[in-house]
This record gives sequence, C-alpha cells and structure tokens, in this order.
Amino acid sequence: EYLPTSSLLRDTVGRNHPFFYGWIVVGVALVTLFVSLGIRYSFSVFFVALTHDFGWNRAATSGIFSISLLVFALIGPLLGYWLDRFGARLIFVAGSLVLALGLALSATTQTYWQIILYYGIVASIGLGALSLGIHSVVLSRWFVRRRGLAIGLAFAGTGLGTLVFAPLVERLIANYDWRAAYLVLGAIVLALLVPANWIWARTRPSDLNLLPDGDTRARVVELKTPRAMHSARSVLRHTRFWFLIGATFFALIAVRMIVVHAVAHLVDVGFTSLFAATIFGVVGAVETVGTIGWGWLSDRVGRVWAFTLGSLSVISAIALLLILQNGAVAALAWSFALTFGLGDSSRASLVNALAGDLFEGPDYGTINGYIISAFGLGGALGPWLGGYLFDLTGHYTEAFWFAIATTFLATLGFFVAGRHAHLHLTEPQLEEI
Repeated sequence: EYLPTSSLLRDTVGRNHPFFYGWIVVGVALVTLFVSLGIRYSFSVFFVALTHDFGWNRAATSGIFSISLLVFALIGPLLGYWLDRFGARLIFVAGSLVLALGLALSATTQTYWQIILYYGIVASIGLGALSLGIHSVVLSRWFVRRRGLAIGLAFAGTGLGTLVFAPLVERLIANYDWRAAYLVLGAIVLALLVPANWIWARTRPSDLNLLPDGDTRARVVELKTPRAMHSARSVLRHTRFWFLIGATFFALIAVRMIVVHAVAHLVDVGFTSLFAATIFGVVGAVETVGTIGWGWLSDRVGRVWAFTLGSLSVISAIALLLILQNGAVAALAWSFALTFGLGDSSRASLVNALAGDLFEGPDYGTINGYIISAFGLGGALGPWLGGYLFDLTGHYTEAFWFAIATTFLATLGFFVAGRHAHLHLTEPQLEEI
C-alpha cells in the first residue's frame, strides 16, 4: 500500500536492515540513467556523422531527435500509468529490451524514414521508459526529507553518461563507423541495464516493508500545497500545475536545442570534432556534480531559488556560444562546458523534485506522466527549431537568442508554481507511534 507522507507513518522492520534499501534504488537509477541518458545525449555526436554521410540538412537531422522526444511526450502519461500499475522492475527491464532493439535496428539504417522509425520511435519508447521523470516518481516514493539529494545523486548518472558516451561514440565513429557505434550501445544496454533492474529495482519502500527515508518512527511532513492536487483528475484544474508544465516546456526548448547543436556549432566555428566531443563530455562531468549540488541546495534554500540560479547558468552558457561565433577561442569553449553543465543539471532534477513536493500521492506516476510530456514537447521543439533557423540564416544567432528567451519564461513559470511550496521538517513535528 502507498504510504502518504502527509500522515503518520507506522514503524516497520526497516530498523533491522544494515542500511536503507532506498540507496540501492538510487544506485540502480544512477547506472540506468548513466547508460540511457548517455545514449540519448550522444546524439549530438551522431548528428555530425549522419549529416555528413547522408547529406541531410540540419533541420532534417535534428528532426530525428525531435521525433524521438515527441514520441516521449506522447507516451509519457501512459508510462506513468503503467508504472503505477505494473511497478518499476517490469517497466525498466522492458524499456531496456526495447531500447537495445531500437539501437540494433538503427545500425541497419539506409534511409531517413528508417532512422525515424528505428531510433525516433522504437529506441525512444525504451528511452522513455528509462527516463528521468519515471525514475523521479520512484525516488520520490523512497525519499521525502532527502528527496532533492536522492534525485540529484541518481540524476548525476546523466552527467556521467554524457562524460563517457560522447567521447566513446566519437571514437567508435572515427575508428569504425556510426553503425558499429549503435551496435555497441545496444550491447551495453543488454549487459548492464537488464540484469541490474531485474535484480534490484523496486517501486516503493512498502514493497520491502520499509518507510520512506529509512525512518523507524512516525514523521509528520507538512507540505504547503492543496491536498486536492494529489489526485490525477483534480490536478488538471489547478494553476500551479499548469505553470510547472509551462516551465518544463520552455526550459527544455533551450537546453535540448543546445544539447543537439552544441557540437556542430563548435565544429562550425573552427574546433575539431574530437575537441567538440570532449567539451560535451566535460559538460557531462560538470552535470555529475551539479545535479547532486542542486538537489542538496534545493533541500535547504528551496527549489525556486536553486532553479533561478540554474537559469542564470544556462543563459551565461548560451551567451558564450554567441560570442564563440566570432572565433574558436578554447577558453570560451571550456567556460561554456562549465556554465552549461551547471545550468542543464538544474533543469530535470529540480522540476522533478518540485513535482514530487507538489503532487505526491497514489496517482503521482500518472500525474508525472503529464510532466514527462512537457519535457518531450519542449525537447522536441528546441532541436528542430535550432536546425530550422540555422538552415534559414546560416548561423545560430536567432536560435540562441530564442533559447535565452525561453529560459526566462521557464524561470517565471517555475517561480509561480513553486512559491510557498517546500517541505518543513522540524523536531516538534516528530512524534513516536
């Protein structure tokens, strides 16, 4: 049974465990996101190879990634419903198998519509099942007081994946070809994600007769949001929910545009493809630390302040890309890696942490499916629009200014959604059963 955090929680045998099993769930999530998001974000490296080999324009090539995220948006609510009904282990194992199949099929691509089908649809269904949003639902059920930290630790896998997979894919493409790279990625998914999730993934602490955060005494958690927002139907009637949807949509337009086009832009201004892939890998290294730091910080100063600081980092990174159009200055590229890594790592982790604060309840998987759709729609529009504006103008200036504007709108929406909403935990709120 689901244990709501707004009521007294009964003591269980959790005290008999040498450590809280929730940290194993965090570790498995980190590994899963390391592989799945490393594969998703390595598309920026495949972008250069596919454009070169097939002669597609940038709007068409970035459209592959956009279709991928559009599929992600369409199936988001369904994935959330399936998670509530079938549990994490089945969803994650099935998603891993579908992802491996899609990657293997992508290696056989001969036409544009084949890559759309194999990567944009099949592999993307698998990636959706392994996404940040689905993991955040599971982690929000295992952690309440340390929710931001737990989500940040797990989401650090995204940065590690970018750090490892972007240079790995670049070397595989350089030494073999992009088809071999897709086959290697599929093999990694089968070898790591299927067994790890089958053995260790669990949906909620009550599956093991445990309490959130490993508590062994009742803990009352006061959440300053309307209780009616905790059901899947009633949440659609509340302004706070729609502002969070808008913030998610606009935030993802900006960062996914940069994720897909950054490597190509760095090559355009004069850097080598290896240097550009390395810069993107450094972005991942920064994100590894950033997601943990943002989660820790948001638990203490609030999600809104942390998200605002992240937005300033995103805007600074885009400004550096605009300056780089004047020439290949290595120091500016390294500065971009630092600021964008910090900014990007604040987006998904803080959106999902706030969603857990606001909407936690027995329908949270389904509710978060709507937020997953906003991730997908924003992430789909950003890359395609960046490619379209480049093809229209021959440069990224207009695209990057648009990304700055959407980052500002995301920050405004997040402020409205998240103001006055944070967890209050003090010693007087603790009561023994």
